Amino acid sequence: MNKTPREIFLQVLEIIGYSDNKEEFTNKFLQLCEQQTIVNLVKSLPEDKQAALHTESAKQIIPDASNSLLKKYFTLEQITANLQEATKETFNDYLQNIIPTLNDKQKNDLETCLKSLSEKYAPPA
Repeated sequence: MNKTPREIFLQVLEIIGYSDNKEEFTNKFLQLCEQQTIVNLVKSLPEDKQAALHTESAKQIIPDASNSLLKKYFTLEQITANLQEATKETFNDYLQNIIPTLNDKQKNDLETCLKSLSEKYAPPA
């Protein structure tokens, strides 16, 4: 069974010995990924559509990467692909920042985990 991004991130936090609230940090991390997805999608639109989307979104109380407003401008596949890319980039940035702070065992365990994930989730050749 495939792990969700939430499960993978929680596993990484466990490996690195994150001592604060893992659920809260994971929620914030995933929200950041969703926000980056929205930014990336909006930037890909022509300026007139960006303005229209901005005007429409100002009327909504809670923006959401999966809301119907984005679906007016993008397919579900575009939203999903952008969310995956934003998550990958944000996760890689996070790893680059924390790796220098890890001890050898944590680095080794993290490397083993990531290698296993990359083998399991690698796209078919």
